[in-house]
Amino acid sequence: MNRKLNLSKTESFLRTIRKEDKDDKRKIVFSLILGKGAALLYKSLLVLLSIVFCLYSYFWLDYALLLMLAQTRPFLMELKWLIDFCSANRGMLAEIYIFLIFALFILQLATLFSRLVKRLSIKSLFVIAVLTTLAFSFSYPFLFADFFTYIFSAKMIMAYHANPYKIPPEKFMSSDLWLGFMRNIEFTYTYGPVALSYSLIPVILFSGGRFLLNFFGLKLMNAVVFYLTGSLIFKITKDKNTFSLWFFNPFLVLELLMNAHNDLLMIFLFVIFIYFLQGRHPVKAFFAFAASVLVKYFSVIALPLLFLSKDKRKLFLKMLALVVPLLLSIQRIRLVQSWYYSWVFLFLPFLELKGRTLVVIYLIGFILAVNYFSFIKLGYWGGRLFGLPKKIFYFFFLGW
Repeated sequence: MNRKLNLSKTESFLRTIRKEDKDDKRKIVFSLILGKGAALLYKSLLVLLSIVFCLYSYFWLDYALLLMLAQTRPFLMELKWLIDFCSANRGMLAEIYIFLIFALFILQLATLFSRLVKRLSIKSLFVIAVLTTLAFSFSYPFLFADFFTYIFSAKMIMAYHANPYKIPPEKFMSSDLWLGFMRNIEFTYTYGPVALSYSLIPVILFSGGRFLLNFFGLKLMNAVVFYLTGSLIFKITKDKNTFSLWFFNPFLVLELLMNAHNDLLMIFLFVIFIYFLQGRHPVKAFFAFAASVLVKYFSVIALPLLFLSKDKRKLFLKMLALVVPLLLSIQRIRLVQSWYYSWVFLFLPFLELKGRTLVVIYLIGFILAVNYFSFIKLGYWGGRLFGLPKKIFYFFFLGW
């Protein structure tokens, strides 16, 4: 009798275990399906937001530029409704801008903290990086008109055989339609010869006079440079945070890809310098460093890296990452612009930053991006939403 009772208890126990095993398997399958769905949603949102932001940027198309293009392509005047809509709805478009930046910021934090994202393969993250980089790079630079002077300064050399370091673009105002939509044409070229040579490439390839080919050619070059910079940072650091720090950083994609500041080229050449320096190729490192300085002279601040031992370089890079925001905060030489904060990214990728420090850095970038709100809404540089960028730089020190 006892034997039968024991057998009955054993069978009941085994049935319970089998049932629990089935439940566990169902939970695992369900979590896998849910995980794949969330991963797909994350990837889709990143790509979708980059495309939407690209399309959004063309609402701010300059009317003078449209008129110039329509002289040879009359069908482009169909786009005038974008300009009319923008003029009548600046407030709404400014709010959409804030929403897009905020959404990108949330995805940036998800890239940093989400366990789900951390499980994604490096290959899939690089694929997303390619797609988002292309979409952002083909955006209209609605917050930075000097991008057009990059192209025209190169055109001056090819078409007019003029030296942009000595002759300002306004000298050709009466003969060149490009100048009708450009800003700051009374100034001569202020960047280094490497930056000018870089801008010359699409002008040489497309004979200078084809504006759209020059425009999108330089934009595509920026996309390649941005992607190569992020890839090289990852190769040096082997750190998955590269994707949140570089590729999916709303501040960097706004300033370096959409607005197309040539600070991107300076950073790219500096990263090459770090790569050669770590690989013990001092001659190649020197030339890469010199090329970076000859884009924008700011990177000369890192000159001591050429002479420091390997164990002291990281300490010096950390010191530079702290000193640069301080210098920008206290200097009185010129007005501090939001994109100057991108200079800190010469050094940040190589400091193995984690957690709170990265959040503070990302938050500062988000605030600087949001500070364009008043300009977008009002059409002129008025008050800022969170205060002047110069003051915001002080918050950089909270993360250290």
